[in-house]
Amino acid sequence: LSKRRNLPVYTVGAATAEAARQAGFGAVSSADGDINVLVALIAVHPPKGRLLWPGPTAPAGDLARQLEPHGVSCVLLPVYETVATAQGVPEAIDGLLIHSPKAARVLSERLGPETSRSLRLYAISAAAAAPLAHLPFALTEIASEPDETALLGLTARPVGANKRTMTTTE
Repeated sequence: LSKRRNLPVYTVGAATAEAARQAGFGAVSSADGDINVLVALIAVHPPKGRLLWPGPTAPAGDLARQLEPHGVSCVLLPVYETVATAQGVPEAIDGLLIHSPKAARVLSERLGPETSRSLRLYAISAAAAAPLAHLPFALTEIASEPDETALLGLTARPVGANKRTMTTTE
């Protein structure tokens, strides 16, 4: 909202970093999809004042609390909300893309073992896949990096070509 572009920008992922650069910010640092790397990055190069954290109404992690031991004050500004819908799981699908533990928890309540047996699960991270671990998917693959490119890349490769492939019997 500010016209100032001389402020440092710290992002979890590369796509957000690129969007910040496109918006005119010069000092942009990306943690390449890892919140713990983001905390370390900010701790090494802390802002001079308080850090604004535009994020979700219900964040998966508490960035502000993680930054406190490093002397960084962080203020959450909720700018979006993830809301579950009443939509059921479509019948004619071969696989699922899972981006977050929250989405996986909602899906785990709607997807039964019979349906999951014939599906492939592609998850952005092990944490995102965890709420679905009790279901017997035909195949579960975890992206090599926790980003959209790596996640979508799983669907373009031969089944099982990912080094982080798991079957339900493992």
